[in-house]
Amino acid sequence: MTSGNTLLMTNLILEIAFVVFLSTGLCIMYRYACQKKDNPIKMCRFLIIYVWLKALIARSINNQ
Repeated sequence: MTSGNTLLMTNLILEIAFVVFLSTGLCIMYRYACQKKDNPIKMCRFLIIYVWLKALIARSINNQ
């Protein structure tokens, strides 16, 4: 029971850290793309990778 709770807490901490990290990354990429004003493809690629990673993490958490 305690090991399950520890695992859940670890996943929660990792999820929060991941969201914070990617939110920061999104802000930086968005500012960069807006300053350049010539490459929205990079933003799209970044968003696709973000969504894919989120789905992967959600699936791995649901499997446990």
